[in-house]
Amino acid sequence: MAKILVVDDEEVLRQTLKRLLDSKDMAVSVSASAKEALVMLEKEKFDLVITDVKMPEMDGIEFLKVAKSNDPEIPIVVLTGFATIDMTKEALQNGAYNFITKPFEAENIIGIVKKGLKLKKEIVRNKEVTSFAKCTFDIEIPSRSDLLGGVMFCIIGQLKLLNFNPRIISTEILMALDEALTNAAKHGNKYDPQKKIFVHTQVDKEKIELLIKDEGEGFNPDKLVDPLSSEGMERGCGRGVFLMKNYMDEVAFNDTGNEVKMVKFNRR
Repeated sequence: MAKILVVDDEEVLRQTLKRLLDSKDMAVSVSASAKEALVMLEKEKFDLVITDVKMPEMDGIEFLKVAKSNDPEIPIVVLTGFATIDMTKEALQNGAYNFITKPFEAENIIGIVKKGLKLKKEIVRNKEVTSFAKCTFDIEIPSRSDLLGGVMFCIIGQLKLLNFNPRIISTEILMALDEALTNAAKHGNKYDPQKKIFVHTQVDKEKIELLIKDEGEGFNPDKLVDPLSSEGMERGCGRGVFLMKNYMDEVAFNDTGNEVKMVKFNRR
């Protein structure tokens, strides 16, 4: 049985929605305030939320932002009237699934709620499928600094689709990618747009493997100066490779030093 939370400071509206949805074999809980509803969401798992946008203390927009940050997948339907059209637009821009206008029609609400519950099931099913998914893709770009961010965006996007740990994505992987791509463009290819950077990515639920290659002369990674030594701090060299090795679980260069393989495991 689907569990629905109705949030509205008007008791008549709360009880009307509860009776309507209860009659459709849904388990409906109600809350008179957004703050109370957030506490309920922390204690109990709901399949869908219906909330008014205009409420005292905390309005529906702020409630929506907090609720979605805690559970990005929960569908939230906003109740709106003519006086709250702008707030409704803001709610949709901040992740609301749909909206219901007041006064409302029973069939309209039931249709929107059922569609939202179906969406939630699809999200859950998709998460199950991603546990079996593997993604392999290649990117080839000229050595231009303005393209490096786009490469990172493409790779990070795939990691998010496969439910990689967000903390690992936003720190270790992002920083290691930035260092490796910058080294390839700046030190390897000397920002020569005629020379290419090749990026091979393989990712699944367990780990990401990255292979980044430039067309430069390469270098000997064994002869890099320790950036924490007095010489390294004075010359400011070796920092990028040092960071890559500390961010990633495995880092290895080829014999000529113009290709690096990095591996990061998806730890929770």
